[in-house]
Amino acid sequence: MSAVTFFVYFGGNWTSNDGEDVYTSGEMSTIECQPEVFFTVLGNQLSESFYGKKMSYSYSFEEGKDRKELNGGNLLKM
Repeated sequence: MSAVTFFVYFGGNWTSNDGEDVYTSGEMSTIECQPEVFFTVLGNQLSESFYGKKMSYSYSFEEGKDRKELNGGNLLKM
């Protein structure tokens, strides 16, 4: 499988502003890697524990409001 680009938003909150989802008070990082090693790379790059954190994703052709929750860290279900 080829490398995928992930845009990771952390340390903030998603809010709805005039009908548009906006990420506030946080940071954004770009990670390019194989999907199978995403969580390892994410943990190494951000040096942060993700236990109990809510994670969601959307495809590049989708709107932010179309985010889907990533359950159990299983990228194969994407």
